[in-house]
Amino acid sequence: MTVYVPKAAAKRLKQMALDHDRRINDFLQEGVDLMLAKYGQPSLADFEKK
Repeated sequence: MTVYVPKAAAKRLKQMALDHDRRINDFLQEGVDLMLAKYGQPSLADFEKK
């Protein structure tokens, strides 16, 4: 899966990852989990159990 974001957003995500000692992928997965929850779907963790 590929996600395209504006260059400024990508730069901000990189800085956030450094500031919080996390990976950009961690933030993207958190966002996907929020969207899944919003629409009443299982979390990413639930999909990994299957």
